[in-house]
Amino acid sequence: MRSPQASRILMYATAGLAGIIVAFVLGFFFIVKPIATRATPPKTPPAAEQSAQRDRAGDGVVNTGPATKIPLPPRATAELTRANTQILVMNGSGVRGAAQQMAAGLQSRNYAIAGIANAPTQNYRRTLVLYKHGMRGEAERLARDLKVPRRRVSPIDGMQHAELLGASLVLILAR
Repeated sequence: MRSPQASRILMYATAGLAGIIVAFVLGFFFIVKPIATRATPPKTPPAAEQSAQRDRAGDGVVNTGPATKIPLPPRATAELTRANTQILVMNGSGVRGAAQQMAAGLQSRNYAIAGIANAPTQNYRRTLVLYKHGMRGEAERLARDLKVPRRRVSPIDGMQHAELLGASLVLILAR
């Protein structure tokens, strides 16, 4: 005959073991099974197919499916002359002296250079033209002059007024 204390211990041990088994079974059905039955991700197309899917601009962007094209706004007309258009040239390419060289080229086209600086990072992959409110026409003209696609012209976002050095346009150079 067992003592009452031994019977109590056996009862608690049995209840604890039953709880562990229940937790294991629930864990299997709610965690392991859903992970195991998830759909496998689609296979990446071979390199030959990927190169065939590159966009017409040749900028290395692979189209993975039907794209929704966002229309560009209508072309804007520049109000200011090139000489009255202040540009901040920023080097985002990592190439030493690239901004200085571009600024000299822009000055030869009669643009006014407000300043030359390094971009926050040096790994831009595409050259960008950014503009202050009301200066879209001037930004598009600069992009045309530099043969930068119009889709890479956008409003300035995230720069403080003091960082612009009085410029109304920012040109960020890429590799």
